[in-house]
Amino acid sequence: MSISVSAAIVEVYVQTILAQSLTESDASEAVRVSTRFIEFSQAIRASNDLRVRLAESSLPLSVRQGLIDSLFADQPLGFTAVVKLMVERDELKLLSAVEDRLSSFIEESMGVVIVDVTTVVALDDNLRQTISEKYSAQLNAPVVLREHIDPEIMGGIVMQRGDRRIDASLNAQLIRAQSVLTSDTIGGAD
Repeated sequence: MSISVSAAIVEVYVQTILAQSLTESDASEAVRVSTRFIEFSQAIRASNDLRVRLAESSLPLSVRQGLIDSLFADQPLGFTAVVKLMVERDELKLLSAVEDRLSSFIEESMGVVIVDVTTVVALDDNLRQTISEKYSAQLNAPVVLREHIDPEIMGGIVMQRGDRRIDASLNAQLIRAQSVLTSDTIGGAD
């Protein structure tokens, strides 16, 4: 499959997800849909057993698609419909491309910038507003936060926009402290 054909297919999947999952044309709602789709997609990609079963051509298509229905019954219809079609067309390898394009499509079509924010607990409204305003001023564009909860960071916050990452998590601070404590130099340069 050529790159342009793959890109066109990914674009159709993105349009389908948004058309069937959005109730209104709102950037925050679109980002919530994309966050949920990314989590859904990552759950599929994280299970090697599931991916193998979904690609197993010796299983009838109805059985493979039924797996998606039974495992992901709580997901929006647009998500499961797209993945069922991907299974039918043997295109599950495009899942990560759909994730990426979903985010860039939202940014392009709605004129916003998505910033991923990871914390241990949900952001309160004040912190959400402070982060949004700070990034909006820096990027000179409206910012929508894609929020993630990750107990492994132990505290603090991780913010990411594309390749730029600010890691002010407790976990990162502990790793830096361990590195300093295990290095040969203590107290500065020799």
